[in-house]
Amino acid sequence: MSSCLEANSTVASKVDDDARALIRGELEAIRDMITSALPRATDKTSTLHLEDMKDQIGKELDPKFIEPADTTGAPGGAAGRRRPGN
Repeated sequence: MSSCLEANSTVASKVDDDARALIRGELEAIRDMITSALPRATDKTSTLHLEDMKDQIGKELDPKFIEPADTTGAPGGAAGRRRPGN
């Protein structure tokens, strides 16, 4: 999953600071909704789905998961768009 907040992606480079702040705020609000929904999940599949969504949002919000800028000019970047651990 490619980070929507990555400073080095083609799409994110066109996103201004205001939009980035709004996106971050929305992701934080969704994460909070997921956190409050988890105790109400009644089955294993729903719990796993919610935990996965929360994890993915956490990775988007954590700057240590942002990939280094691609300096090769290769389509999709030299390392692709995968992150460590995925």
